Amino acid sequence: MPQPPLLAIEHLAVEFRTRSGVVRALENVSFAIARGETVGVVGESGSGKSVTAYAVMRLLDPSARVTSGKIVFGGLDMLAADEATLAEMRGRELAMIFQNPRASLNPIRRVGDQIADVLRRHANLGARAAADRAVALLAEVGIPDPSRRARAYPFELSGGMCQRVGIAIALACRPALLIADEPTTGLDVTTQATIMDLVAELGAARGMATMLITHDLGLATERCDRVVVMHAGHVVEDAPTEALFARPRHPYTARLLAATPRPGVTLAGLSPIPGGLPDLRRDDLPPCRFAARCDRRRDDCLAGPLPLQIEGARRVACRHPL
Repeated sequence: MPQPPLLAIEHLAVEFRTRSGVVRALENVSFAIARGETVGVVGESGSGKSVTAYAVMRLLDPSARVTSGKIVFGGLDMLAADEATLAEMRGRELAMIFQNPRASLNPIRRVGDQIADVLRRHANLGARAAADRAVALLAEVGIPDPSRRARAYPFELSGGMCQRVGIAIALACRPALLIADEPTTGLDVTTQATIMDLVAELGAARGMATMLITHDLGLATERCDRVVVMHAGHVVEDAPTEALFARPRHPYTARLLAATPRPGVTLAGLSPIPGGLPDLRRDDLPPCRFAARCDRRRDDCLAGPLPLQIEGARRVACRHPL
């Protein structure tokens, strides 16, 4: 009998109330992550990748409201869990590398102490053991002279260094699921490889699953078992990595790949995606939010509900897939 997924997101919808109207940021978002699996979540800025991650962590802005759907992590209904339960889960079983490293760190505490806080809370280490482990974690993420850097404040470190500290905090307790929101931002290529190798090693050794949010399709190709493609708050395609990049089925996925630099293709050979994301405050959003930008659009694309086509391990939300 197959094991249930570690994380299951089912028909998730999230909206934000703003002064200019209600932004329907996510609609009917569904995908799952198995134990030990690395799933990439890709799409343009504004497609809902980070909102999905914050919803899983229950760290959405107060202006946000989950209007429907379920998020189940390790058998726990995350949307129904109380704050005490969530506080125990975050950092120990479920951790996140935030996109803005400076904003995620406490500016008035030394970075080593911030790592040690997580270890003392969730790993039951004493003060000395937690401090020593914090220094070791800084070394693991490639920070030179980690003993000295552990005594530094965030403002004394570069953006790339702060990113590595955030990664060390997220990996401190070897979580079951790591949500990595653009984890290699601000890092040089060598350090990117070091960090992703470390994440992969933890995944292999401890069965850690990873949700990798990235704009870097090359990174997704190299590191992910499966890729979820999002556009304007919708999951438009979900497929094994090799199959998705070899033959994209959703027109948006194909456009995304055509706009991405790759070996053997010059700048002139890249094809931009026409138009822009729709205004998610509109009351008359079509079932397919890519319809206005799609060269395969037909009249029936504007009538709902949008069908989900399942082809083995691939799911495509399109009436006229490639």
